[in-house]
Amino acid sequence: NNKAYYIPATSKIYCENAEIFQFERQMVHTNKSGASLNEFVEKLTVVFGENARVAFGYLLATLFRDIVYRKTRHFPILNLFGEKGTGKTTLATCLEAFFLHDVEPPNMGVASIPAMNDRVSQAVNILVVFDEYKNDLDIRKIAFLKGLWGGGGQTKKNTLTDGMATQTIVTTGVVICGQEKPTQDMALYTRVLFLEYTK
Repeated sequence: NNKAYYIPATSKIYCENAEIFQFERQMVHTNKSGASLNEFVEKLTVVFGENARVAFGYLLATLFRDIVYRKTRHFPILNLFGEKGTGKTTLATCLEAFFLHDVEPPNMGVASIPAMNDRVSQAVNILVVFDEYKNDLDIRKIAFLKGLWGGGGQTKKNTLTDGMATQTIVTTGVVICGQEKPTQDMALYTRVLFLEYTK
């Protein structure tokens, strides 16, 4: 069709600069295993149990997050919680790998709110994972998580235009993993789908 497209993240101009377009470079589709979707879900269920089916259902819903959000004005957060070493984060990152490759989920204890905010607003209808949820997280991070359900991220002053406050629009499905069920704030508790993991 004689059209050329310029994709900055894959450009030779920036190939030597590892600091820019980090997120975009991780969004690559590959099917290295050659497994069908049905085979993948069956293997996921063998490894992670019936919770894997529910988590995969959440992944499918995330593909239509924009449509669900338009109808309901909210989108739930998936919480994988339970004992250490039960595969919560492994399941979550396995599902996230449909969109992002070789990504370690941010640890909520040390990640900044702006970094978490960037993660949930950089792409549309994908799944992102935050790890190490604890009930003693900073109250501002709890408030940030509550806002994800309603589609709002961090509010900040827009210094590039008129200086008015703007709120980031959340465009992704979010999975939080950790050993604790989010009970510090009842509003957050009601906005989360829970999947418990035990040994």
